[in-house]
This record gives sequence, C-alpha cells and structure tokens, in this order.
Amino acid sequence: MTTRRNLMKATLGGGALALGATALGPARRAAGQEPIEIRVHSNVGVDGDVVRQRSAEMTAENPAVVVVPELFVQAEYFQKFQVLIAGGQLGDVMFSSTFTGTYPLWAARNVYTPLDDFLAAEDFDPSPYFPAAWVGQTVNGQIYGITYKAHPSSALLYYNRTMFDAAGLPEPTDEMTLDEFVEAAEALTAGDVFGYYAQPSHFQHYPTAAQQFGRQLFSADGMTAHFNSEESIAALRFDYDNIHVRGIHPPRELAPENPRDLFVNGRVAMYKSGTWDISLGKQIVDAFEWGMVQFPVGPGGDRAAVFTQDCMGVTEASPHKAEAWEVVKGLTNQRTGILLGLGGEPDTGNSGTAGGRIDVYESKELQTNPDYTPEVNEARYRALQAAVPLNLAHNYRMTEIQTVVTAAMDELWAGTAPEQAWADEVNSRIQDILAEPI
Repeated sequence: MTTRRNLMKATLGGGALALGATALGPARRAAGQEPIEIRVHSNVGVDGDVVRQRSAEMTAENPAVVVVPELFVQAEYFQKFQVLIAGGQLGDVMFSSTFTGTYPLWAARNVYTPLDDFLAAEDFDPSPYFPAAWVGQTVNGQIYGITYKAHPSSALLYYNRTMFDAAGLPEPTDEMTLDEFVEAAEALTAGDVFGYYAQPSHFQHYPTAAQQFGRQLFSADGMTAHFNSEESIAALRFDYDNIHVRGIHPPRELAPENPRDLFVNGRVAMYKSGTWDISLGKQIVDAFEWGMVQFPVGPGGDRAAVFTQDCMGVTEASPHKAEAWEVVKGLTNQRTGILLGLGGEPDTGNSGTAGGRIDVYESKELQTNPDYTPEVNEARYRALQAAVPLNLAHNYRMTEIQTVVTAAMDELWAGTAPEQAWADEVNSRIQDILAEPI
C-alpha cells in the first residue's frame, strides 16, 4: 500500500504540488466489477466549487470509483444532516466543523467512523498538517476526520494603507498594542468614516475577543462557561466603549448586509475579520492600497487567534469505507488545500480559507497569488501558527450556544452595557445548555 510519506515524496518532489497534478485516487477495483459511488457532503460556495473539481479529478483518474458531490447551503447544513441521518440516507464522506461543534458531536454520536486503523495501516504522516489540527481532530482519544481547511478565526486586522499614509500614521504591525490601535482608530474616525469595524454579533468575533483578553468562553474540560468572568467582561467593555463611548466603530443601524462592504467601500480604516475575506482585494482593485496583520494582543499578551478547522471524515453508514477513506485523503491533500486558498483554479474563483496544512501556506501558489501580496499570506500564516486550540462545550452543543452569544452581542452592539448582572444572566443560559446531554 502506498504510504502517506511516499505519496508526499512522489507528489511534492521537494517543492509545492503543481496544480496540474491529481492526487492518487481510491484503490483500483478488480476488472469486471461495477463502479462504486462515493457520495461526498459539503458546503456550497468556494468549498463546493473545489469539492466538485476534486471529485471530477479523482473520478477521471480512477473511473472504477465515482465521486459524487452533494452540496448544501451552510445555514441549512446541520438540519439537512439530521434528516439524512434519521432517514438512513447519509453518504460516505462528510464535511463538518470544530467551531460549530458538528465534527466532535457527530464523532461522539458515531455518525463518523474512527480512522485510527486506516492511519496505522499505512503509517500516515501528519507532519504536513498544523500540530493543532490533530488536537481538534481527536475526540475521546480517536481520530474521526482529517483537517480539510483551517484558519485562526476572526483574528486578523485588515487595514487601509492609503488612509494611514494620508493621515501620517505608522501602519499597523503585529506588535501594535491595543492602546496604539485605539489611538489610530480615533485619529482616522472623521465624518462618515470610522476607524474600525468588527461586526460584534458575528459568531466568530466573541470567542477571539475572549481569548485575546485572557480567558476562553469555556473551561478546558468544556463544563463551565466564562461569559461572566472578569476577563470576558473586560473584552465586552472594550467592544462597548469602541462603539458607544469612543465612537470609532459603526453603530448597529449602519451594519451592512455583507460585513466586508464598509472596508471595501472606504468607510472604515481597519477591519477585524478572518481568512474568509482575503479575496476582498478583487473588490477593492485600485481604489486604495491595503494590508493585513494580526489583531493586537490583549492586556495579558494573549493573541486573539484560536485554531478553527473543518474536517472530512468517513461515515459509519458507508458500505465502502476503504474507498471513502481514499477520497478523504484526496480532499485533504496539498492540492485541495491550495485550490481552497485560490478559490478554485487560478482566476476563476475567490481566494478563501486555505487547507489546514503547512505545505499549503508555504506553497508558491499561495505566496504568489495575485489576489493579495505575499505579506498578506504571511500574516495569516503567522496567525494560524500562533492560534491556540479552541475549548469546546463538553456536550458539543456549540450551535445552540452560539445562538445565545450572538444574541447577547447584538444587544451590546445596540446599546446594552456589559454589566455584571447582564453577563451573569447570559452565562446562566449558556450553562443551562451545558447541562444537556450530548
């Protein structure tokens, strides 16, 4: 059997994987056997485009195994799978996320099958992947999926270089302090232009803000919520003051439908977001020059970055687990990771969150992508390297908890001050969800 190390040597040749190459497909079927079908569930959008492309490539390489993508709108993903699982209609390979809790939840509920035997049988080499990826992939001591893509969550600071130059201000760097950040945002706030935008109610904003101020939403064992902790309230107060006291952040009524629009249209000088917005240069074009660094460290020196990953795994329901495992490898290799970062073949898509592999971020394709500068690629790489594992709810009910946190952050954005009693009440609702079973 081809080992992962040999596959890496054969495809990389000591350098980046050429985009014209295809990954090894599933094991060949004996002559005369009917082709088998491997159904792959994933999201629409860039993810879906890449899954379609890679499915076609793997099928072309080995027609004995037909890889069939089945794509769903992200907002409906969890509900769709509940229906498929209940009806016994689940496919063979399935995408899920650690941040939303769907990956560990489905692993704990045996929707995924453990991959440990496959990994051991071929001496699978984890070294191309970020070490934190293997922490997130492990549920109850077993591996149920391989990291498909990864990012540091909402821990990046996009900035309008043209505005900084015009104001005579030094550009942001990774070493910028929170005080320097606030001072720059205040200096750049004038008329209908704001110094900063973070979309506080975005479901990935609060976890990074809490991490930045020194305490994640959940304890390491996932049993206790910290929304009402001293550190959390300090993070919430920072957001509140930026909006309602300093006035450097747009009020709730000015929130655009697409969060990036305020930055792209020159209405804010700095924008806190994630790698999913890295293609915004295609909208900016020549309107202004822009750059990106890590968001400033918090009062205790903590970075905002938390390691967030999406995984591909083999379902327990699959009658073709060996072939499905080969498809998982094809969807989590370097080529797929690069395509995700490019948004499909060059010049046909929007760059986005790349594969969760070191050799993807160090590839010449991402380093020379015309959608952004090499410095921007290096900034997101540094943020991912600095990212700490994300503490999850012990019962993995992250979707329910995110609904509570998002509503609370929307209240803050609209004017509710983060007083202790308010934070206690929100924390109590989260703790009630933590009391529920898996």
